[in-house]
Amino acid sequence: ITLKVLDDEVPEERSEYQLSLTSATPGLEISPTARHARITMAASDQPYGLFSFTQLQLRVKEEEGTVNVTVNRSFGSLGRVWVTYETSGDTAVSGT
Repeated sequence: ITLKVLDDEVPEERSEYQLSLTSATPGLEISPTARHARITMAASDQPYGLFSFTQLQLRVKEEEGTVNVTVNRSFGSLGRVWVTYETSGDTAVSGT
């Protein structure tokens, strides 16, 4: 049995299907313990979104004290999500 998977470009979460053997030529038997197969379709097309910084470089003066960095969520929009971040020093000291 060949099942064709169609790529529809629609963001989708992981899904599961059951394929069952339901009948056979008279005189043949279908195994009662192996008549069902479970098919798991992986999540596709970024169902939860693709995350990126709106600006890749920002300039701020020390006197300002803080800087707001915007994270953009594009493509998929299923469910609530969270992203983590970390800072690292270049010419500035991270975490201060």
